[in-house]
Amino acid sequence: MSVFARALAVLTLVGGACTQPSPVVTDIDAEDLRAAALSQSDLGGAYSSFQFDSVFGGFETNEERARDKSDRPNEERQALERSGRLAAYQSMYVPRDQSAAIVRIFTLVGVFRDATGASDYFSSVAMSSSSTAFDVSGLGDQAKAWRERANVGPQIGIRTRAVVRRGRLLGTVGINRRDELDVNAEVAELARKLDERLRRAASGELRVYQGARGTEIGAERLQSMALPLPELGPAYSGFVEDLFLSAFQDNEERAGNVLTFDSADELQEFERRGRVTGYFEAFAAPDGRTPVSTGAHLFRDDAGAKEFLARFAERYKRLAGGTIGPQRIESVNDVAAPTLGDGAVAVALAIPGAHRVTVLVRRGRVVGETVVVRTDDAQARAEALDLARKLDARTTSALKR
Repeated sequence: MSVFARALAVLTLVGGACTQPSPVVTDIDAEDLRAAALSQSDLGGAYSSFQFDSVFGGFETNEERARDKSDRPNEERQALERSGRLAAYQSMYVPRDQSAAIVRIFTLVGVFRDATGASDYFSSVAMSSSSTAFDVSGLGDQAKAWRERANVGPQIGIRTRAVVRRGRLLGTVGINRRDELDVNAEVAELARKLDERLRRAASGELRVYQGARGTEIGAERLQSMALPLPELGPAYSGFVEDLFLSAFQDNEERAGNVLTFDSADELQEFERRGRVTGYFEAFAAPDGRTPVSTGAHLFRDDAGAKEFLARFAERYKRLAGGTIGPQRIESVNDVAAPTLGDGAVAVALAIPGAHRVTVLVRRGRVVGETVVVRTDDAQARAEALDLARKLDARTTSALKR
């Protein structure tokens, strides 16, 4: 998810708990975390015409949650860090008619380092003075729900929430409305559906990922693969983080960002190859030019990652001579790729006043990506290859944990 306007509420209070402990698996694959959130069909026929909100929906980091989706970012950041939330996925839908009474409906599932941390975060949820509790007892290991008057966009409306913890998973159901319609019963029923999904995910029963047991890759691992600024080297001292490009980026978002030259083709390729998500960190010179980005794409399986790598250079070479926005791509050339991982490929694009080099390195179903833009072609190639080696070492380390 990207950086956009702040929205959504900080979680608040309402009570109920059951006594049965939930079993915990050691790693929840990113595919399975995504599947734990309710799908559009789970929400009911009233929401069949709604569209997925790619701005607020998708995988998210703790920083994104605190910075972009909390009324109290500093407190939220501290709570997330203290409790050890690893990653989360939010499935959010909005009406096509922006004047509709309902503003948004969502489910959010977060995975924590352990059940103690998830319980700590659950307990940090504070009730506002305008909140009214309603019953969701019997769900999960802990559960609470409430209705409150709050900002829902540019006006005051009603936010209805339910939060359920099961083991180290924490799920939230939310509906924001402009009117006073009571949706407590609807939210409670969705919370029951979500709790069942959490139960199956926590026990390992919910398993969309088809790989062998023990080969799961949690979304949190992707975050540790991208190179932080200090590891880029002295050539990038003084660079600043690009908050728009530094984040989890699901397929639609990654295909539409400024580092993508052909969004439609990129999105189709992601979907054909079974890309699940990706995480990247990007930095740029203070004037906004010569950006550098490193990170990793996660695919459903090795075969999809292998095909994505195999077709990459061919797809980019088709861009030569074309115009993307205001930029004309003067040439696209192969670059001798390093011998790394399960295969690597590199290409150099020449655009007016700059040279961009992209290096991909595959390890299983993970494809590391390094992008360097410089005014000098030789410098761009040398730095991209050097950073690709560093990125591959970091990726290898993350996959071994």
